[in-house]
Amino acid sequence: MTLTIDGAPGSRLTIVASNTTDGPPRALGEPALPSSGLGLTGLAERVNLAGGHLEHGVDDHGTFTVRAWVPWTS
Repeated sequence: MTLTIDGAPGSRLTIVASNTTDGPPRALGEPALPSSGLGLTGLAERVNLAGGHLEHGVDDHGTFTVRAWVPWTS
């Protein structure tokens, strides 16, 4: 996992988290990890409430990345 944080007061805070999607293989028929299914939705709602923006997705190399930009008031 890679995490970068950058920004300055009076500008914006940028947070980027990336991880390859090549996790350990699951056995055939083994269920996925439990989840509420609202993780990215909830995160996007919170970022939007703060006046920011959130993007996420998998690139051509199989790396999943979440990028968030939020205002950093001074």
